[in-house]
Amino acid sequence: MSIEGVKFCDLCGGVISRYDVAPVRVDEGGHRVELHLHNRHKGDCLAQQLDLWTEAYAGAIIAAGKAGWTQEAVQHEA
Repeated sequence: MSIEGVKFCDLCGGVISRYDVAPVRVDEGGHRVELHLHNRHKGDCLAQQLDLWTEAYAGAIIAAGKAGWTQEAVQHEA
């Protein structure tokens, strides 16, 4: 998020300095959005968000496999 040139972390809500920002473009709900995440402070919001996406994607793959879907079908649905 950005207000008058000041960027805020989309994960923790904290102010991000221009040296600490990691803009990430992702598709959410069929729309391309840009998230701004800390990548150098103690909490490392970028790494946390990547872990959340990895867990969510892995969970979807496991559930789909149990339901008999292939990985290609899951990727197409996402």
